[in-house]
Amino acid sequence: MRDWNKTFELLKGAVLQPEPTWRAFRSRRTGWRDTAFAVAVPMAAAVAVLAPILAWLFGSNVLPGLGGLLAQMLLLFVGGLLALALSGAVFGLIAGSFGGRSSFDDGFAAVTLASVPGFAGQLVGAVPLIGWLAALGLSIYSLVLLYRNQPVFLGIPENRRVAHFVVSLVILVVVWMLVSAPVAGLFMP
Repeated sequence: MRDWNKTFELLKGAVLQPEPTWRAFRSRRTGWRDTAFAVAVPMAAAVAVLAPILAWLFGSNVLPGLGGLLAQMLLLFVGGLLALALSGAVFGLIAGSFGGRSSFDDGFAAVTLASVPGFAGQLVGAVPLIGWLAALGLSIYSLVLLYRNQPVFLGIPENRRVAHFVVSLVILVVVWMLVSAPVAGLFMP
């Protein structure tokens, strides 16, 4: 049975007390499945359900041109989980090349816990006028958290952390450009 209090505490801790939350989560030596079911799936599901509803209430659209509410919810859920998995794979698997531990499990945990503010930004982004600014700020905060948690989860040495972070982001941008164009063509005219 799912412990929703544990999930809520992890989500709250990832934003308000990130370092102790990372260290406690890392010390349990959990695999990617625990990260997925404790944080990633509930977070992606909540955003996938709430973001389109909030956008509809505020008269905006989360994914313009993409069918109805259910289609948007499904794409947000699958896309959110895919983004976390792909980002975790990139950050985790190339960590060994930068003096850290090459580990999908740890990369996925690092990316997932750092992404909590960015996922929350998808919710506040629906608010007219200032929502986009709050969403941008929360996304930047997620990037800062991801940069800061690399030594905790992946053991990246301080002198290699910037290089690992920049190379990982460049790889992700290239991969997303390659993946998103054909996928967008399937859903949008």
